[in-house]
Amino acid sequence: MGRRWGVAWGVLGCIAACAGDGSGVDAVGPDVPDLADAPDANDAPDSSDAPDASDPMGEVGEVDVADADESDSGTGPDTRDGWSCVLDADAPEAGPTPFAEWLGCASDFAALAAPPLDAALAGARSLKTVIDRADDAHLYFTNVTLFPVHYDFCRTYLSGRGLPPVPDLGSFNASEYYAPQRRFLLGALTFYEGANAWVYELAPYDTASSAMITSAFQALRTHAYIGAELAFHPTSSAIEARAAELAPDIPVVTTSALVEATRYQPLVLGATTGRLRFIAASTLTPAEVGPRDVVVLDAVPDAPERMGIAAASITSARQAPAGPLNARAMDRRAPNLTLVGAWDDAALRALDGQ
Repeated sequence: MGRRWGVAWGVLGCIAACAGDGSGVDAVGPDVPDLADAPDANDAPDSSDAPDASDPMGEVGEVDVADADESDSGTGPDTRDGWSCVLDADAPEAGPTPFAEWLGCASDFAALAAPPLDAALAGARSLKTVIDRADDAHLYFTNVTLFPVHYDFCRTYLSGRGLPPVPDLGSFNASEYYAPQRRFLLGALTFYEGANAWVYELAPYDTASSAMITSAFQALRTHAYIGAELAFHPTSSAIEARAAELAPDIPVVTTSALVEATRYQPLVLGATTGRLRFIAASTLTPAEVGPRDVVVLDAVPDAPERMGIAAASITSARQAPAGPLNARAMDRRAPNLTLVGAWDDAALRALDGQ
């Protein structure tokens, strides 16, 4: 049965698509299609289907990610009442869509999103957002596979052709993440699957004011089918301070809330084969753990050397990424993860000793 568990572990490793701020200091990416080749798939939804852009959408209130309804998650209904898909998922011959101006359904988001470049939470998917203040605050949801960073998209599609030129990379980074009079509002729309949360995020070093955050947030809320579910996620202490200035109708969800609502936390990725064993952390000794054991613990052991030379470790309690158990696993390149509730998980218990 070791082979069976080895396959299961490999799946856990493969789904460790991390989540973070969805941004990063931009660097020049690969060649992308010319504007003339872009598919014409970004017309706004029919006015009878799309919400009124002037509708403030009501007061959202605080977000309780731990109690989110699975039926409203990204794996739930493909769209929401009054919305319809914008991108044509049945026309792959046209090639990847470089951007959209509206998101009408889950398929639209999936066509543009990918796991973030820099992340710490599993199960996240994210796309970049660009608002061009030099063009009547035009909003773009950009394809992060084609444009891993904001600069790639802005230089390709928003430079010239009647618009102000986009400068070199260094000047772009200096102005568009730090300058009060910047041209663009840059961010990311991210779905955290474990927390069932849709959030708008900035790069942690972005100095956007609370007024800029509000403007961008309201634009995303109006142009995306999940607008009423959207929250703002501060990605640094400096941004968290500015988030405190936001109006009550912009809900804020903290990193700690996202972590607490996430059951699966991959720490050291990898694949291994071994015998699954449940051992209480308080009774753990190196002598009882061998190199073919995949150990499930009810808690994080106070002395990681008690893990011996286990093939892999799963803790039912959350670990600190910088904690000694994970540091030891990194040194040994042994897969290590948190799976909240693993100690009492019936499916895993059925494999104990196999």
